[in-house]
Amino acid sequence: MNKFFDYPLSCTDKSISSNLSNPDLANRLKALEAIYRHYDQAHSKTDLACHAGCSTCCTRNVTLTSIEAIHILNGYENQHAILHSRLSNVMEEPRFIPAMTTNRLSELCHANQDVPDETLPETPLPCPFLENDRCLIYSVRPFACRCMNSFSSCHKTGFAEQSEWMVALNTLYLQLIEHLDCNGWSGNLIDLIWHLTVQPLDPEKSSRLLVKNRPIRTLVIPPEYRGRISPVIQELWGIISPAVSGNYPP
Repeated sequence: MNKFFDYPLSCTDKSISSNLSNPDLANRLKALEAIYRHYDQAHSKTDLACHAGCSTCCTRNVTLTSIEAIHILNGYENQHAILHSRLSNVMEEPRFIPAMTTNRLSELCHANQDVPDETLPETPLPCPFLENDRCLIYSVRPFACRCMNSFSSCHKTGFAEQSEWMVALNTLYLQLIEHLDCNGWSGNLIDLIWHLTVQPLDPEKSSRLLVKNRPIRTLVIPPEYRGRISPVIQELWGIISPAVSGNYPP
């Protein structure tokens, strides 16, 4: 049995800019916020060990899409100088630089091709937006932070404990968020915020730090979760379909 769902989705929209008067961008940002609410509601009754002040997973290895970075900047529209100040102190320090996006990874897996190795820094440093074990951008944090939850304390175990179902669900959200921003970029939180606030995004110069987003070609869903996850896919596609082009089979 095929391990994946194949959906003929396409994305032909113009590249995202940070101009809030752009109605296309406004629609995508609304869809992103709806996706966040959908995820938070889906996990509202899940018994997790995560709590305020728990910051073991709050490192400089967080990745996100460019539309998520714009969402963060919108939430701190009058505080860009503060964000810049925090980033300027860590630009030369080690952090995770992704080699591919979630949708590219799904394509390689579907084609049974080798996946490039990605290496995390040996000692993860704290996120520059962490202060006294509290997240300064918590209300607009990216999905990578939202889905980093655990059934047991990461401080005690050293890692996040998640069920296979939770991993499959998180991957689905990641793929759809990337599809929502399919002509944008992905990268480390530090690098994308820096490019959007200080240094204009130049694809030629940014290729070492950022990777181009891709539309969904296939969804990575284990066979045992296909039936259970199908309603979630339909709900999420209903959220993003008004903002992106593409076809989803009924």
